[in-house]
This record gives sequence, C-alpha cells and structure tokens, in this order.
Amino acid sequence: RIANQIADIYLADVFPAAEDEAQEEEAGEATEAEAIELPRDELSAYTGSYWSEQFFRTEKVIEKDGTLYMQLGAADRELAALSPTTFKVLGLPVEVIAEFTDLKDGVYHSYQLVVMGDALDPSTRYEPWAPTEEELAEFAGEYYSSELDVAYVLVVREGKIYLEFRNAPDDPLVPVTKDQFTLQGRVLRFRRDQAGRLSGFVLDAGRGR
Repeated sequence: RIANQIADIYLADVFPAAEDEAQEEEAGEATEAEAIELPRDELSAYTGSYWSEQFFRTEKVIEKDGTLYMQLGAADRELAALSPTTFKVLGLPVEVIAEFTDLKDGVYHSYQLVVMGDALDPSTRYEPWAPTEEELAEFAGEYYSSELDVAYVLVVREGKIYLEFRNAPDDPLVPVTKDQFTLQGRVLRFRRDQAGRLSGFVLDAGRGR
C-alpha cells in the first residue's frame, strides 16, 4: 500500500519537511483556518508513549507550551486539532492525520495515522519500562539458535545492554515494556518458564505489514 511506503520513509526519520518557506506558510494558513483550540488542561489525555507493532517503533505525544507534538524518531511534529479526536500532523509534504481512539479513564489509549487517506495500523499506549542495571544483568549471557546455528551474546556496559553477534549494530537495546526491547527495527521478546526464569528470546525483524 502507498501509505506503508510513505510511512516507511516517514518513520525512518528522513521524511522531509516542507521544501520552502512559501510551501510551509501556505500549509500553515490552510491548517489555521481548519484548526480548533483545545483547553490546555485536556491535553494530558493525549500525551504519553505509544507502540507501533506495524513498524516496531516507540512513538510519543508530548505537550509544549500548550501545543501537542508527535515525536516520531528524532522529529517533533506539531499537531493541529481539527476536532477533539482528529489532528493534522504539520510540516510534512503530504497530508498525515492522527485519529485518537479508545478513551478510558480520561486518556486516549490508541491513535491511528492516516497517510494520504490510507490508514496505518493503530499505535497503542503503553507504560515505558526503565530497568535498573541489576535488572538488565538478568538478561546477560549467551543465547543459541539451533535453527540458525548462531550464538547471540548479551552484555551490560555502563547501564545499557548490547546484543553481540556478527555485524550486530553498535547501538544498545532500547527497553520498551517488561521483557521487550527494540534494536534498529528489530524486536527482542524474551520468554520465561513457569518459575519466571528467562528461557530465551524471539528476535522479530519483520517489516511493516
């Protein structure tokens, strides 16, 4: 689908902003005519961390000076409210709409990006996991895949955990939720036995579906 192709670029932090000031100004004027202002004390319903299972990405919605922004990788994209649940993502050369859903206990638990009319899979709210160095140490060790005949080694250095194998990325694993980490578009989901001991992990390197 075209949305998957565009979002693959967009979520990879290389989706360009408006090409020139005139284009950006024109987009801003059009959005200003459509936008509504939401009470500042209601913005916390949208802010938080969200997980995209389609792209194996963590995404954040933050509030700065009464304005909502969506953090996608290294870029903060301003959100202009078109309704209490629908926002336009500004600063992009194509139309991207964020639709928030599943309002419970005063907060939205998911949103869906619609790129040029084509909807991506929803991203869901989650509570980030921040393991201590002692907790990370539990994951350290060697893991062997008989299917691939490959040994993966996990080591903890300076409060971060790294996956070591041939041609492994230099970046540390990024904790998402308990027993789940990301590494450059891959997801490591650790498994435990009935006694709660770590028994291995599944490395998922799939692309957006």
